[in-house]
Amino acid sequence: MPRIIIAFVLFAGAIASAQENDSTGIREAGLSEYRAGHYAQAEGLLRQLLAMAMKLNDQYGVALGYAALGDLYQAMMRFREAELSYRKGISTLTRQPEHAHALAIIWRNLAAVLSTTDYRDAFAAIKESSKLVKAYRLQDPVLNAEILNTLGILYFEQGRIDKAKSCFLHALEVRFLQLDGQESPRWEILNNLGRIYHGTGQYSKAEDAYKRALRFAETRFGSSHVMLTVTLNNLAWLYAETGRYQQAEEYMQRSFAIVERRKSPFEERQFMEALYTLAKTYLRQNRQAEAARLLSRAAEIARRNPGQMTPAAQIVQVLETYSRVLKDLLNPVEAERVDAEVRRIRASALFTVRATVSEK
Repeated sequence: MPRIIIAFVLFAGAIASAQENDSTGIREAGLSEYRAGHYAQAEGLLRQLLAMAMKLNDQYGVALGYAALGDLYQAMMRFREAELSYRKGISTLTRQPEHAHALAIIWRNLAAVLSTTDYRDAFAAIKESSKLVKAYRLQDPVLNAEILNTLGILYFEQGRIDKAKSCFLHALEVRFLQLDGQESPRWEILNNLGRIYHGTGQYSKAEDAYKRALRFAETRFGSSHVMLTVTLNNLAWLYAETGRYQQAEEYMQRSFAIVERRKSPFEERQFMEALYTLAKTYLRQNRQAEAARLLSRAAEIARRNPGQMTPAAQIVQVLETYSRVLKDLLNPVEAERVDAEVRRIRASALFTVRATVSEK
């Protein structure tokens, strides 16, 4: 289950210095809580910031508040709320050319959210961001790289692998100067490029890209941040596929150590993926009983977080693997119960798609 990373520019952190006033302390406190993973506290502070801006009729401050809330909701996988927040920020800044930079960032972040639900709208959003960058000659290497990264993700999800690869390679050519160690998005881009190589069987190139991504992530976040688990899991999956089971297990154990606290939906989803990846490693070694225990825990997490927190296709993947293992272990009754659950999820997903289409 190798993962592409959908990353976003931390809007309020990227341009907060453009507006220095009495709200600066609140904004910085909110961002600190956000970076620490204290999302409820961050939301309270950011809403306070938004209310202050509205009271002062500070339209730029209002846009900052909505954009920062969008970042927060995206991190929490509350994608619909993130989309609405970003759209409110865009509406606030439209026809204000002096804030073209801020508007370009919000459009890019909106595209990242929409990439989880609607590719056409995501492409339209990233086009708006690119137009602003070109029209106003904006000098923002992080934004330029993230636009390319988002385009690469959209092409990847559409199966246009060559275009995706080209976007990621071009994103890596962006010069980040002093940002290399801290805010550089190179770790996301390298992880995504590794996913391209991985999926096309270029395992040596994939390993190199994943390891470089991990080094950049460690520099940016430290050695125990939950974001590292995406690349740790990808490396484990790569080693499992190439028969290097000891290395696969070492990376999975490190991933476990990071996410076992499971403070947020993102971390819980990461834990589910770590369980699933290690279980698949055990299955390749014919260790069905150990794999079954891990898959049982992964299935429990998947059931608790349906929908956007854990996509239906991912839940089905976990449950179908679990069912096959149960059958191998001669537990047909439990296997049939899991199969019935899979059928219900598939039927529900199909109904949702039809209902959405009919509404348009």
